[in-house]
Amino acid sequence: KYRELIVMAIGMATGTETTMKVHARLAQENGATVDDICEVIRIIFFTCGVTKLLPILEKLDLEPVED
Repeated sequence: KYRELIVMAIGMATGTETTMKVHARLAQENGATVDDICEVIRIIFFTCGVTKLLPILEKLDLEPVED
């Protein structure tokens, strides 16, 4: 879960859409919640600024994963 969240964050910070999407999905499959992913997005906003936030919100489609 945490490894995938970290790789997802790197994808967000570098603007790498595939990395961001794939690892967000893998993070959820490994137990991360939508709240966990939103916390990473918040950290990216504070560290990288709004120029990184807007593309993330446009490209990332978050849906709760059912057990």
